Parts: sequence; structure tokens; C-alpha cells
Amino acid sequence: MALESAPLRLDATGRCAGFAVRTLAPERVGALREPALVRVRTGVGLASARRCIARLPEVAIEAAVLGGFAGALAPELAPGTIFVADTVLDAASGAELALPLAGALEAAARRAGLPVARGALVTIDEVVKSFEAKRALQARSGAIAVDMESAALAAGLAARAVPAGVARVVLDAADELVPGAESLRAVGAWRVLADGVRIARRLRPCARISARLLEAWLCDAGSETA
Repeated sequence: MALESAPLRLDATGRCAGFAVRTLAPERVGALREPALVRVRTGVGLASARRCIARLPEVAIEAAVLGGFAGALAPELAPGTIFVADTVLDAASGAELALPLAGALEAAARRAGLPVARGALVTIDEVVKSFEAKRALQARSGAIAVDMESAALAAGLAARAVPAGVARVVLDAADELVPGAESLRAVGAWRVLADGVRIARRLRPCARISARLLEAWLCDAGSETA
């Protein structure tokens, strides 16, 4: 299963690495009658992620990859890099969870020749508003990347004993801000709008990188069971 906060662009034939691909709402996953890669859109933010997990039926899920985008907190983490999380930290509660598929996802990315970095991810419930906030978040959490869904998704999957991993593509660099009302006030309209234009141009290329990683991981999984 692929849980995505942003859509991946997979093969238009409806297959990925030999797996049938089905894009379903969470509550429809139980309708499947054959093994498949199921793509589920989670929506953006912790509340959406929790609703997604709550709506998933109690069906057999072999593994789950949490895809989409992440923001860099560490200066060396470049946009377009696949970020594989060892652990995910919930910034609000302080809860930390290890991710069992980290090694397999990193190995798949490297075999596919994709840029990859690995470390800790922190999940927050709002867009980072300023560069100072980004630096403070990294110092407080020890994470090198940030997103808005993975902590809730990983916790929900762990409660169901589903092996999970996070492999998100870095969309914004540590010295860039995603546009928002608070960030506009914090650093000025021109700087944030310029960052926004650069980030928007990366959306499609980054989505393709994410899809390539998922296909590489599925190829590895298929070869192990062959």
C-alpha cells in the first residue's frame, strides 16, 4: 500500500513493477479481491492522516510506504532527494517511532540510482512560518526533514502491526519557505513568492522521483518472493 499526501505518477497501464495498481478511498480498500498495490490519498495534515487511518478497514496489508513530499531542515538536504526516515517524531506529543522498512527503501533507491538521504523526520501540524522556526525545529527535534502526516500514519499502521516506511521527496530546501500568510509577514512577500515559484516548478519532477522509488522497492520485494 502507498499512502500519499501528494499524487504519484505511476505507469499509465495501471501496473507498477508487475503489480496491479488500484487508487482507492481508504474505506474501499476492503473491496479488493486480488493482491494489488493500493494507492490511498491521505489529504494534508495530521487530522486528515488520522481520518485516513480510521477509515481503513481491517484487511491484510503486507506493507505500507508513506510517500509524497517533505521539507528540508538540514542545509545539506537538497530538493529532489528521496528522504528515507529511520524514525518519525510527533512534534506535539514527543512520541517517536522506528520505521522497519527504512533499510529496504534506502537500498531500493540506491540500486535505482536515485539521490537518497536517511535520518529522522519530525511531523508538525502547520507549515513552518519562518527560517528561525525551521532552525528551532531542527535543534529541538534533531530531525533533518519535516512533514505534516507521517507520525499519525505510522502510529496508526503500527497499531495494526503493518510494517511501514517513509520515503518522501524533498520539495523545499532549508533556506526556502512554503508560501503562507504567516511566512509572508515573517520574511516579506517577494522572498516567499520567489521560493513558491521555485517549489511549484519542482512538483512534477519530484512526484516522478517518488514514483520511481516506489517501483524500485516493489521490484525488490517481488524478487525476494520469486
